[in-house]
Amino acid sequence: DTREVSGCACVPGYYRLMPGDTCTACPSGATSSVGALNQSDCFCAVGFYGSTATDCAGCAENQTTAGANATGEDACACADGFYTDYPTANTSVCVACPRNTYNRLVNQNTSLACAACPNNSVSEPGRGVDGCDCVAGRYALDGWQTSPVECVLCPNGTYSETVGGQGLLSCLPCPSLT
Repeated sequence: DTREVSGCACVPGYYRLMPGDTCTACPSGATSSVGALNQSDCFCAVGFYGSTATDCAGCAENQTTAGANATGEDACACADGFYTDYPTANTSVCVACPRNTYNRLVNQNTSLACAACPNNSVSEPGRGVDGCDCVAGRYALDGWQTSPVECVLCPNGTYSETVGGQGLLSCLPCPSLT
């Protein structure tokens, strides 16, 4: 994969050897900082580990790394939305937070890390950084920027049949004659 960005620095995940060259994608599972000039400037992305960008391996299912550039599998931990029941269970098995709860943190070792969704919001199991969704008829005031989500009732004369509406524009005008 290549991108032409003549006269500009390559975007993250790409590198180029010479000015004017086409930007080339870092190897699978790797990324780079803006303006990378060589494949050696690539490093393992979040959720991957390895000693070089050419040997990045993905963490196990439902696991991630706390940041990029992890070098060993021991850097993998339960992703947001998951936890391990350490010390009562195998620490390599990550359990999803139950329906209508969320967990925005990585590497949690108790189900207590799963917080209940606020009033008028719901979630599927394993919800993490994106948290809970507002029920139909309500919308998230600031999208997922507010923690926890604040669900506001659609104004009179509008409705929403969709779970997870973000912003007032997710409330539609009522049909005529209603």
